[in-house]
Amino acid sequence: MKSFTFFRTEEGNYYLYNSRKSSLLNVHPVIKVIEALDNNDGEETLFAKIMNQNLEIGDDEKRLLLDKYLFLRDNGFFEEINEEDFIDGKITPEIVEKQIAFIDNVLFQVTGNCNLRCQYCCYGDMYSDKVEKKNLSFETVETVLNYLMSLWTSNKNLSYEHPIRIGFYGGEPLVNFSLIEKIVSLCESITERTGLVFIYSMTTNALLLDRYKDFIVRHNFSLLISMDGNEAHNVLRIKADGEQSFQTVYENVKKLQQQYPDYFQNKVEFNSVLNSHSSVDDIHDFIFNEFGKIPLIETISHTALSDEQKYQEIAKDYKESPEMMIKRKDRSPVYKELGFFFYYQLDNAYKHYCEVLYGTIKQKKRIPTGTCLPFFKKMFVTADNKLLTCERISLHHVLGTVDNEVHLNFEEIASIYNSYYEKMRSQCRGCYLIENCGECFLQFPLKNGVPVCHVKMNEIQYQHYLSEIFGVLEKNPSLFEEVNKMVFA
Repeated sequence: MKSFTFFRTEEGNYYLYNSRKSSLLNVHPVIKVIEALDNNDGEETLFAKIMNQNLEIGDDEKRLLLDKYLFLRDNGFFEEINEEDFIDGKITPEIVEKQIAFIDNVLFQVTGNCNLRCQYCCYGDMYSDKVEKKNLSFETVETVLNYLMSLWTSNKNLSYEHPIRIGFYGGEPLVNFSLIEKIVSLCESITERTGLVFIYSMTTNALLLDRYKDFIVRHNFSLLISMDGNEAHNVLRIKADGEQSFQTVYENVKKLQQQYPDYFQNKVEFNSVLNSHSSVDDIHDFIFNEFGKIPLIETISHTALSDEQKYQEIAKDYKESPEMMIKRKDRSPVYKELGFFFYYQLDNAYKHYCEVLYGTIKQKKRIPTGTCLPFFKKMFVTADNKLLTCERISLHHVLGTVDNEVHLNFEEIASIYNSYYEKMRSQCRGCYLIENCGECFLQFPLKNGVPVCHVKMNEIQYQHYLSEIFGVLEKNPSLFEEVNKMVFA
């Protein structure tokens, strides 16, 4: 497979991108013609081939462009890559154990119950994932934290002084507020005994926010409020009694903003789901004008979907105007895509201080796709005592359970992932995202137990992708400096 591709933007500019070199060059279109003619020829043989082409440039310019081409060729810009280097890796039980010791984000689904019946809920009728309508027990929380604490305080944890985030998830977490209180109290007692530092976060629909806001502010929760925009945008977020939820949520959020303005400014964010009743521009304008916040805006999930017809009725593609993209900055998918490309595919930044001294090393024998290692930085504990690596994947991907102890088999987990890697390799071969894939196969639909990739790109598709994102920069050159300031963990 080629390590390079040529592409042309809407403005008519030609570029050469080489993934092995992490380099993007503005080139004359004749460079592409010369590369197509070249059969590893000598200079004069290749020049003779060029002279036979009907090119609207003079002989001197042909010679100059040939010299440029040969310089690039001699420096490895037109080499092949070995695809297996990027998909042939495996993980070991030791790697799994190490990841668990590094966990600094434990997300508790404190309840499967919710006081809303959102039509697009990932646990609702439109999806195959179903969550038990039960509460997580305090005993389960104690068991999980005691298990992790033995690793956090061991020499296996190389980030000992790093704060540990405890997240509260649902259902609607405030439905089981008593458990949240107990967990915070438990964490405070652990801090007294061990010196471990905990911080807290929660995703909430805000229906019960007014009742519990004092506690949330007192413990400095990072708060993500789900609100789809104004009342018309919010019509799919229905209370359990069938009434609309917007007015209650809006009033509760306004009270929080007015009573605790500093906390609101520093710790509150908004998440909105784009749907058939809204638009990106309208959602952004409402949240920003009312609360001074740039909302996260997500599309309705396609993971574990069981009712395609309903999905088509209420889903909407993410589209934003160029002006809105500039307003939304890193909350814009295109803006963020540019940032990721600069950081991961252009070597525009050092990922580690060692790279300043020793240069960037292209790692070999990598695992397929961009799927995180199991329990990379995070563990999700469900209300029915199951352990997953993340809350954003299907509940089918259970890696462990909890009763009076934690059941995690490192060998079995490594085997599960290695089996998935093997199934993904054939899909990864020939994909132009193979070196820098950001996709998680645990979010892919399954067909006969095999995750099916929906974003594989051949060369033509990759050229179109590059043309689109760099076309945005050509039309908005001021974005270059802004995007380069983005920080990626």
